Amino acid sequence: MSSNFTSARDQFRTFSARPGMFVIDSYDDIASFIAGMDYAHNHELLAGFEEWVQNRLGARSSLCWSEYVKDRFELLSSEEKRKFGEDRKRFLFSHIEQFFLEKDAKRS
Repeated sequence: MSSNFTSARDQFRTFSARPGMFVIDSYDDIASFIAGMDYAHNHELLAGFEEWVQNRLGARSSLCWSEYVKDRFELLSSEEKRKFGEDRKRFLFSHIEQFFLEKDAKRS
């Protein structure tokens, strides 16, 4: 794992702990900020995330990862939404963290 990737993850985790410190606390602004972090780290942070999200959450889509995650959250049952505090931002953050875990497991 490159130090750039580790730094990107650390920055993501700092951001995800307190997104309101960096941007307006809306899903679209948060997703845009994360996409900007990925861009700033030469796309190392989310390399493979779009494909992972589509495989993890269901059917293929022409939507970008942020819109696909938002749409999939809306399709969750009320019970499933409660697991994320009815918050699609938490849904997004949890999927990015799961992506990191699975990506690390594949490297091991």
